[in-house]
Amino acid sequence: MDEAHRKQAAIEYRRLHEARRRLNDRLMNRLDRRQVEVAARTLGFWHEGILVFDSEEDSAVLVDFAIHATGEGGRNAPRGLLDDGALGLDDDERRLLAGMVHARFGLYRVDEVLPGFGVRVRNLFSKQSYDLADMGLSETARPDVAFLGRLFDAGVVGECV
Repeated sequence: MDEAHRKQAAIEYRRLHEARRRLNDRLMNRLDRRQVEVAARTLGFWHEGILVFDSEEDSAVLVDFAIHATGEGGRNAPRGLLDDGALGLDDDERRLLAGMVHARFGLYRVDEVLPGFGVRVRNLFSKQSYDLADMGLSETARPDVAFLGRLFDAGVVGECV
């Protein structure tokens, strides 16, 4: 991806950031107590009926896991919202939701930091490369560091969830 396209994608990424926050709130509200408890038990955050976190990041991990990995009959929260017609979502939220439904979970390695945009990553299993729009990673990532993540195409390039 050339520099001009990365700059345009970075602008789009910032615009979609607020839509993603609204959509995540909506998805979180679709979860019932049982789904959150199952996710918390699975991740080791459930102790004697209480959620116990070591850091603020743990709560974000729990919410992400509950949204994407729990549900009935293979219908996680994004798939359920899409199957139910995605009522009340604006165009940006629908676009993000479609990306979430088709997200790719994998083990990725940072090949290159793309300042002000994100990172170029490689899936360590498929060897496929992606330019990933993520402003936070553009500031903190280091080449050759590996991470587990769920990547989805939001019509920009990709976004890490």
